[in-house]
Amino acid sequence: MSNFDPAGLHCQVTLNPAAAGTASIHQLNYGDFTMRTTILALAMFVTAGSVAADVALSIPLKSGTLDNVQSETYSCGDGTPFAVQYVNSGANVLAILPIDGKDRIFVNVVSASGAKYVSGANVWWTKGDTATLEDEMKEGSIKNCRWK
Repeated sequence: MSNFDPAGLHCQVTLNPAAAGTASIHQLNYGDFTMRTTILALAMFVTAGSVAADVALSIPLKSGTLDNVQSETYSCGDGTPFAVQYVNSGANVLAILPIDGKDRIFVNVVSASGAKYVSGANVWWTKGDTATLEDEMKEGSIKNCRWK
């Protein structure tokens, strides 16, 4: 769900974190230019048993700069549309998109051309109005996508 106040005072973006290893933007408040995200950490195994952690991450968005959050719609293969949120805050450049029904945070990495984002073995690579989504652990998994 995504709600946007055109006056630029408040934006609430909720991405359903259904399982460990997923993430969501919970609140974006343009009044103080603070974005809070929650990352549900994977369970860590220790000798006595397992431990899970809930970690909060805050990325400031500064007024009068290029800092912003944008939402774009793409479709791949079967034509089903999906939203990708791009978070740009100084050196922090992220993309949040659904993988297997769960929202994942991708970080921007160096590419020869276009914008390349990586989350684990998943690669989201955009150039112009086209993009590819690939699971590098699965042969032949490249999906060709288009911006709508």
